[in-house]
Amino acid sequence: MEVYGYTVHGSIDASIEGDRITIPDDPANRHRRMVADWQAEGNTIPAYAPPALTDEEKRAAMPPLSARQLRLGLIDNGITLASVQAAVDGIADTTAREMAQVEWEYATTFERTHALISQIGAALSLTPEEIDTMWEAAGAL
Repeated sequence: MEVYGYTVHGSIDASIEGDRITIPDDPANRHRRMVADWQAEGNTIPAYAPPALTDEEKRAAMPPLSARQLRLGLIDNGITLASVQAAVDGIADTTAREMAQVEWEYATTFERTHALISQIGAALSLTPEEIDTMWEAAGAL
């Protein structure tokens, strides 16, 4: 028997005789009694640990920033608004450049996962991790 730990709902995730099963934390359950015997031998059931989020999931969970927070966050990190404008102006496709200009000038909030954030960040030689760090700090402004 191998016991992996508690589940989010309080059941026990284990493997018994090669089968991975979820065992209700009910003393009347025969598999739970097997786990109790295993515990009596000095073993411990690991606590539930939520699965780690991917970088994309973490970014999607980041709160939006107001235009003020975004701009102040850029300035706090030594990035001038003129350099952002130059990155927008450097977009080759006319339609994409005009759409980016509208986003930059008129958006009242910015989402971390919006494609323009990554595109301008790359143009400014920022890694996704650097943008994440700046984003989190700007959220407190």
